[in-house]
Amino acid sequence: MKKRALNQTPTKEIKAIIFDVNGVLLKVHGRSIHEYMSKKLKVDMDDWFDTVEPFWEEMVKDESTTNYYLLEIAKHFNIPKYKLERFFKKAFRKHFKKDRQMFKLAKKLREHYKTAVLSDQVKMSYEVFERFNFDKLFDVVVWSQKEGIRKPNPEIYKLTA
Repeated sequence: MKKRALNQTPTKEIKAIIFDVNGVLLKVHGRSIHEYMSKKLKVDMDDWFDTVEPFWEEMVKDESTTNYYLLEIAKHFNIPKYKLERFFKKAFRKHFKKDRQMFKLAKKLREHYKTAVLSDQVKMSYEVFERFNFDKLFDVVVWSQKEGIRKPNPEIYKLTA
């Protein structure tokens, strides 16, 4: 199969291109979010994961559960919920940096195709990510938590399309 240059006329087969956020549009910079959180809370990684993991999958899927799960996690670590939320936001702000090459590519592709962002994110992350102006740079932006569906459920891909 012959490769096509970006400046050539687009093919009819491809109608849209969907980008993920973590590791695609945004690079992880420095330690992981989980390392950051365990260090801030002065707990080991196993305790952090054991506490957060049961809640995270549901939290990423349903925005209405965020406050409840944050409260449960905060109780476990004996800190106020607002402080836990602040740590999360700081971690997302500090550890995710724009991948300039990917943004440039996305801009170029948008000249020929519809473009979308589809990512499993929680309220704390997509609020922090507003600074990247995804809604202005892409035709569609879908956050799993806002839609109540997460990847790999085919419904979220249909919704994005």
